[in-house]
Amino acid sequence: ASDLLQSSELITQRGNALIEFVEYYKSFTTLPDPVMVRADLSQLFENISRYFSEELQHSGISLSIEVSDELREIHADPNLMEQAMINLVRNAIYALKGQTGGLITLRGKQPGKNEVILEISDNGPGISPPIQSQVFIPFFTTKQKGTGIGLSIVKKILNMHGGSIRFQTREGSGTTFIIRLPYYLQD
Repeated sequence: ASDLLQSSELITQRGNALIEFVEYYKSFTTLPDPVMVRADLSQLFENISRYFSEELQHSGISLSIEVSDELREIHADPNLMEQAMINLVRNAIYALKGQTGGLITLRGKQPGKNEVILEISDNGPGISPPIQSQVFIPFFTTKQKGTGIGLSIVKKILNMHGGSIRFQTREGSGTTFIIRLPYYLQD
């Protein structure tokens, strides 16, 4: 009877885990089509700062925003771009947990007429070489309770915007995720 009860509990746990997995997978595969508008980049960054303000303060992490003067608006779906930024900042916070002097920087610049670059940087430990090639693979995670879909969703959102994402990292010196978006605004 004891073995049967344990087996039943194990089946229930596995069933619940499978339901959770299906929900995560569904959220990854069913992103809405972007509704492209003129989006104020400084406002987008400020929204992210406000969203994480309590967690950042509690963790002793500073967040800085740098937007070049010539870049006021981007052509994007603000809700999807906020979700992408939330995922990236959440990962940066995770990387900085327990570190003193943690800093996350949100940066926006326009190096040319046809391109916008957004950067999300942290001064954390960096991404170790063995996992660098796997960070955008769906369901890959280094977090004990992570789902492994955050960066995959970011990449999908940016592809939907005609953009791309890559990262630069050095162990012990932090990581910068670099987003490239086309720059065109409809009147």
